[in-house]
Amino acid sequence: MGVEITEEIRREICEKVVLAISNYIMDRILPKHLYVFDVHVDLRKENKMYILEVFAYIDINPFAGVNPEKLINEAIDYGFEIAKRELEKYGVKEIKLERV
Repeated sequence: MGVEITEEIRREICEKVVLAISNYIMDRILPKHLYVFDVHVDLRKENKMYILEVFAYIDINPFAGVNPEKLINEAIDYGFEIAKRELEKYGVKEIKLERV
């Protein structure tokens, strides 16, 4: 049987992932170039496996010199690593990333 974590721990992990993604993006783009920034994270368990669902969207000034799609993907990957590290503390070894 898989490891169970509480709803409170799931919420804390989601908050850490949102913060990690946000910081990753904000460290790489000036706020004046950022028009819209939206991040949603959910952690759920399906068929004995935890799934981290991440939605991230940014609208930036085209003259910012940043590829928004690449930046989002890098930020999500970084957030996923944070989630894996946090879940390992509770004995969770398998986690899947879903980008939405």
